[in-house]
Amino acid sequence: MHGATRDEQHGAGAVLVRLAVDREHQATAQAVDRLVERYPGPDGKRPSDLAAEANMSRQATNYLLGQLERLGYVERRGDHDDARAKRVYETERGFAARQLLRDTMRALEAGRASSSARSTSSNSVGY
Repeated sequence: MHGATRDEQHGAGAVLVRLAVDREHQATAQAVDRLVERYPGPDGKRPSDLAAEANMSRQATNYLLGQLERLGYVERRGDHDDARAKRVYETERGFAARQLLRDTMRALEAGRASSSARSTSSNSVGY
């Protein structure tokens, strides 16, 4: 998993599951999905650009980025062109978590498709 330890992978999954399960944070979980599933990631984008792309308020985006930063998935650095601005960069841990999420989603989708195909074939009547 691109350098991620088992604990880091579990930690990333646990955070996302905890957010998704808690009804009060479902909007945050959806926002995490929009930000985390991005390809090639947020590297070098301003928080306001990420907010617009994710259809979120700047305040909500900055709150979420703060959470992701504290967990070690992204970091905000100063903008070389504008001293007032910050840019968001994915960390190695963030890359590993995003890859784990994508791999998990692909496996779930493949399992669902396989299950659906088996269900369809078992329900069909042979002549």
